[in-house]
Amino acid sequence: MQEAEGLRLHLSRCGRSAIGATGYTGVTRSASGRLYEARSQENGKPVKLGSFSRAVDAAVAYARYRLQRGKEGFESEPEAD
Repeated sequence: MQEAEGLRLHLSRCGRSAIGATGYTGVTRSASGRLYEARSQENGKPVKLGSFSRAVDAAVAYARYRLQRGKEGFESEPEAD
């Protein structure tokens, strides 16, 4: 587990070896491969949280989103890697 900006960032269980994997839950590479996208789900629907130049910035956006919704645990949401 890592921390940034006072938020807990959870590492992906898939690891960095998976295609497009970033190492962070809720973060994937964009189609162009130049940006990192933070995504989540709300009521079964995908929510795009933004595109970022660094994976850690996307992970912070994901962690903020989860914290704002009172969902610090990640067990119930599928990984976006």
